Amino acid sequence: IPISLYVFFEIVKLILGVQINRDPQMIDPRTKLGATARTADLVEEMGQVNFVFSDKTGTLTENEMVFAHCCVCHEDDDARELGDFRQTAKLVEKTEDAPGVCEGKLVLSSPSDPRYKEVLWFFMNLAANHSVQVEGEGIEKKFEGSSADEVAFVEAAQAVGVTFFSRTRIPGTSSSEVVVKGPGSKDFTFTILGEIPFSSDRKRMSVIVKHEGEYWCLCKGADNIMGPLCDRPLGGSLGLSLTHYSKLGLRTLVIASKKLNDHEFVEDWLARWKEATVAEDREREMARIAAEVEHSLRPAGVTAIEDKLQDGVPEAIVTVKAAGIRFWVLTGDKTETAVEIAKACKLFTENTTLAYLVNCSSESQALQLIEEAKKTIEGQPDGGLVLDGTFVQQILTSKDGRPMLYELAISSQTCVCCRLSP
Repeated sequence: IPISLYVFFEIVKLILGVQINRDPQMIDPRTKLGATARTADLVEEMGQVNFVFSDKTGTLTENEMVFAHCCVCHEDDDARELGDFRQTAKLVEKTEDAPGVCEGKLVLSSPSDPRYKEVLWFFMNLAANHSVQVEGEGIEKKFEGSSADEVAFVEAAQAVGVTFFSRTRIPGTSSSEVVVKGPGSKDFTFTILGEIPFSSDRKRMSVIVKHEGEYWCLCKGADNIMGPLCDRPLGGSLGLSLTHYSKLGLRTLVIASKKLNDHEFVEDWLARWKEATVAEDREREMARIAAEVEHSLRPAGVTAIEDKLQDGVPEAIVTVKAAGIRFWVLTGDKTETAVEIAKACKLFTENTTLAYLVNCSSESQALQLIEEAKKTIEGQPDGGLVLDGTFVQQILTSKDGRPMLYELAISSQTCVCCRLSP
């Protein structure tokens, strides 16, 4: 290879770098700053990219959670929605509350309302089952937490008059005391005796509390996890609400609880839970002990959270796809929610042919789903895949399945992986 060819390539790379620096389309409209090519190999390396793998929350979306809707269960196994909790510019201008907030306040202002008991207990769950801290005092008071979802729950509860007031560590113990101010400024005290934390595997969080002399297990989590743990199927009007919220692209959680009538069992369970948290096989022991209380739960309702797309995300994805780069998105959301968000950010378009590889229970079924997906997207210019955790778990343990999945991935343009975490 002549040395002149090396020189020629280096000059071309330099010229391309200068063009990137001067490209007006690379200027950020907010900061007014353009791109800077810091390496001569930038364009060459960019040309080798075949796949982009992206998380959803905080990458495609703003990670600024807004409480959008909720549906509350009632004694007759019915479930009713309170309305939209989101503020619009028109409502802010008129200094009016959102419809859902108005309805919640109306119910909680009248103890004779047949929905009062269930609606109060639902928002009590939101105000007590979390790891949020209260910062500041008076009008400067605000909620801080590692989970934006939990902050949104606490703020929604406060909007209807159920306010998380304080969290105080009880001296000499690992317990804490949560004070919630309810309608009419009545104080409700929850003693948090144990917390079973959320994890990507569990997809739920529980607290064991003592409230008005009674022990309770308060739990919240993903509907596919919470369903088998509840004392009745998440069907009827509650199931319809879950499906409706998902199709709106909202993040859903199921809120549930149960009374622990055997006080001796609770005391014994708490002692074994503390031992499990310091055990050698900590994760396994904690899961085993947690399963003893996280069952036969009674649904209190479901929540729906909105996480808006960041500015420019649809345009960016369209540009990446136009360059022939395959785009995969990973999310913990349920399938319907993930697909709606994929459509909103132009990952899937009206011309995308979708193949679903979900709800898989065996290796043979996973292999069959791949064969069906191949036929679905074969010859299609814009083929898209929708995978979920059950399929991925089966196919990655299959010696024959892994190369088949790779071939399918190469033949598709986009993919959404649901019910998965990094």
